[in-house]
Amino acid sequence: MAVRTILQVLLLGVSLPAACRAVHPAALDQFEHPPVESKIKFRYWLPDASVPIASVQRDIADLASEGAGGLQPVPFYNYGNPTGAPPPTDWNVFGFGTDAFRALFEGGLETAVENNVLMDFALGASQGQGTPAEPRTEGLSLQLQMGVMTGELIAVIAGRVISESAGNNTQTKKVTLDESSIVDLDQFVENGSLNWQAPPGNRTWKIFSFWEGYTNQVSCTGGVNGTTTVEKGSLVVDHFSHAGARLHTSFFDTHVLLDSTTNENLRTHSAYAWEDSMELLFALPWTRGFLSRFETAHGYSLVKYLPLLFGQANSWGQLLPPYPEEYQYGDYYTDGLSIHNANYRQTLSECYQDYLRFHVQWSRSHGIGFSAQPAYNLPLSFADAIPAVDGPEGESLGFGDSLDAYRSLSGPAQLAGKTDISSEVGAVSGPTFSQTIPDLLRSIKKSYAGGLTMMVVHGMPYSGPYVQTSWPGYQPFGFRFTDSWSRVQPAWRHMKDTLDYLARTQHVLRAGKPRVDLAMYYSRSRWTGERLYDSDVLQQQGYTYNFIGPENLRLPDVSVSDGLLAPNGPGYQALIFLNGTKVDERVLSKVKEFSRAGLPVFFMGDVESLPLSSRPGETRNATDLVKELIENNDNDNIHIHHVRTNEELEAALKRADIMPRVQIDAALAHNSSVLSVYRTEPELETESGIDYIWLFNDAAAAISFTAEFHGHGGNRLPFSLDPWTGTSRPIARYSFSDDPLRPRLRVPLTLQPYETTIIALKPFTGGRRPPWVSYSTGNIERVGYNSDGKLSASLTGPAVLTINGTQNKTLSATAVPPATELKRWDLEIHSWSSSSSGGGGGGVPNDTTAAAATIEPQISVHRFANQSLMPWKDIGPELEAMSGIGIYSTDFTVPKIKDIGAFLSVGPIVHTLRAWVNGHQLDPYGADGVKVDITPYLRPGENNTVRIEVSTTLYNRLKADVDTIWQMGVPLSVLAPGYADGESQAYGLLGPVVIDWVVNKVVD
Repeated sequence: MAVRTILQVLLLGVSLPAACRAVHPAALDQFEHPPVESKIKFRYWLPDASVPIASVQRDIADLASEGAGGLQPVPFYNYGNPTGAPPPTDWNVFGFGTDAFRALFEGGLETAVENNVLMDFALGASQGQGTPAEPRTEGLSLQLQMGVMTGELIAVIAGRVISESAGNNTQTKKVTLDESSIVDLDQFVENGSLNWQAPPGNRTWKIFSFWEGYTNQVSCTGGVNGTTTVEKGSLVVDHFSHAGARLHTSFFDTHVLLDSTTNENLRTHSAYAWEDSMELLFALPWTRGFLSRFETAHGYSLVKYLPLLFGQANSWGQLLPPYPEEYQYGDYYTDGLSIHNANYRQTLSECYQDYLRFHVQWSRSHGIGFSAQPAYNLPLSFADAIPAVDGPEGESLGFGDSLDAYRSLSGPAQLAGKTDISSEVGAVSGPTFSQTIPDLLRSIKKSYAGGLTMMVVHGMPYSGPYVQTSWPGYQPFGFRFTDSWSRVQPAWRHMKDTLDYLARTQHVLRAGKPRVDLAMYYSRSRWTGERLYDSDVLQQQGYTYNFIGPENLRLPDVSVSDGLLAPNGPGYQALIFLNGTKVDERVLSKVKEFSRAGLPVFFMGDVESLPLSSRPGETRNATDLVKELIENNDNDNIHIHHVRTNEELEAALKRADIMPRVQIDAALAHNSSVLSVYRTEPELETESGIDYIWLFNDAAAAISFTAEFHGHGGNRLPFSLDPWTGTSRPIARYSFSDDPLRPRLRVPLTLQPYETTIIALKPFTGGRRPPWVSYSTGNIERVGYNSDGKLSASLTGPAVLTINGTQNKTLSATAVPPATELKRWDLEIHSWSSSSSGGGGGGVPNDTTAAAATIEPQISVHRFANQSLMPWKDIGPELEAMSGIGIYSTDFTVPKIKDIGAFLSVGPIVHTLRAWVNGHQLDPYGADGVKVDITPYLRPGENNTVRIEVSTTLYNRLKADVDTIWQMGVPLSVLAPGYADGESQAYGLLGPVVIDWVVNKVVD
């Protein structure tokens, strides 16, 4: 009869005799091997449809074997070929939507099915925002122009000039008009001519005409002298109408998704059709019937205020004004936004949501969802657009790794119940092949900390041969953006460690439902990457928060129960209005509804003291109504509070007994760099589900702290989930309080720089609790349970432990050796380069046949004996240009001491690293400063070996070979001159590599 140890019982979650009952299996049971839906995806750039399918199939198989969950093919076509230069291949044959493209799409999807990964897809070439169509086709992109007599005349007005001054942009001047003088001149227009005379007097008047017409923006050029619609290339569709969405999707139905096998493969092995960030150019974004839709929504005509809209603030990315003059008159918010411009943006946002919802409906008809990077770059409501798609996405390039930017994405998405909240992560403006895995992971961890749950890595280029392109192969952005992850990277041989870590992390972050402490209301009418809440006070106390907008309060499932806003979603404990925000009567109606239901609401500072409604003639004032709400707080049985500063807000939250679900211990509270994400699985019929807490040290220094989990005491058992290994182990050092008013469980932790950990709180429903350490002093390296399930400690000297909160036990550990630093190593460098590196010539490659289905490096081996640890470039000048793999090996002896154990640390990790002791591969090193237990692999009395393998980027190699590396016939020195400007990177194992000796003792 098999006998289970205590450790096995704990891990299985069965009785001891009833320590842990059966638990919800969603996250924990699949933690070691997450499903494909939880795994990382890659943007996958294809140059065009001329590439051999064998190369694409190998790329997809590589992704699957290294632990990726999917790919998002981008038919890149040289970024749509904006210069109009002759394409590198015949795009009449290999362009977007051709038979060759369809064959490549079908072949890629079949390979995804064979390798059990997901293949999402863009609906158009390049950024995915256009489709092949003849000019002037209904559904193509429209704009409103001023004074340009093309298209359809929409309106003519005139206004008297009050003053002119320099504009905010050096290319413009600001013209102030008399609002009361604005006159509609439509009645004076006949047969295209205006018959009107300005009123008498020595005054300047301006006449404005407005014309609706097509932008004719090309999203991808076609082939040379193409004759068919497909051969002529793609035009941008109208992103503010059903007509634009219909044109977009119908092309895919009629030219790509033609057979039942392809459609079935989509249903089983695709998650999303998707669209990238909108890179759309307009004089002013527009669509058919906009004026009538605006008037229906806002109760007045926009015609009088059209000049106000033509400014830099409504341009793509707010970069350039469309005309040399910008106009102002009427009422403005204190941030300088015209009230009428805000209304224009609201209506435009509603039109954009129509476009998104049509795509969602179409995608669901194919058994998948629709994903997009919604709204930002254009004058649209970011918060309102997010719930309209199935998979909202941001990007680290535009978001700049700003936590507030990510929080402004995750807030509306969580309220709308979205599981996949993604980021196109890793893009940095700089030389390709310069990004390191630690750099990429830091960006990913910031995304997770902001509430995102799915990473789409930027990215993986097609790695096979392409016309006039040498090793390291095709790069979609001309070597000017990071990064390029595939077999051409030396680090790819270690990539599975990183991708498995990320898959397990995402599996937990997608489990159950989120729990966020605070909802912060913001009212900006277009996306911003700026910081929205200008204080770290709440974050350092452990409070979590994200941002929601006005329309998010009106989502179907947003209600209050048990004092929580959206209890089946993020479960906010309070709603906070930041200083200077805008509110209207609909928002205040929700405030009263929520507060009467028991939700605490905090107004910090003041709201905008402008009319509640922006319709002309409105006199009711938002500030006055908020004051009335606060003054009538007690009389109306509502929970509304008013504070002036961030410090007052923190104190007011505590007075209202609103505590963070995860609080960082008070000793470090105002210097804490620890960020948390909280997920909870649903309750079963008879017991609670598991809570998961992801913790991240967002700092370059290690931190020791105690995480205090409010709302749980002795009813939970804490477990440590290691996403690098997939193991789940019971935590042996913790304490708890069962105070009925404030139960809590405390776990002391240390996180190395930028390290993460996951804590699982499993239900404990009675029976005998396994022994635990509630307090300790002395020389303790680690406390845990050994393989027999017994409480044990790794000691570097004597220590005292408090067992089960009551019993003190003294442990002795004499003659523990001092740490051993491994200083001398044999080094073998496998240097990767192009066959033409070092002046060897070789010409410009041009073999794109299926037989040449790979681009491989030339590898040379260099050996160094008895070498101290230093950057390769310091070993000798000839090594400065080397990139590749470094293999380090050395020996050590084990002291002959009873119960000896050891931990190995390796110093800073430059890129990727794997280590072996006596031939046994160690657990991955998740961060600088991490110590890995090597006790099971030690051989006392024998020779012991350590082998460490590191990889490098290709940056130093490319920097040295800029004149012999080619892309599409152009040398790297011309494509990306930035390589010449940067310093070479420090490669290698830098150390110190240290063995810390311990003595392992059984405690109980």
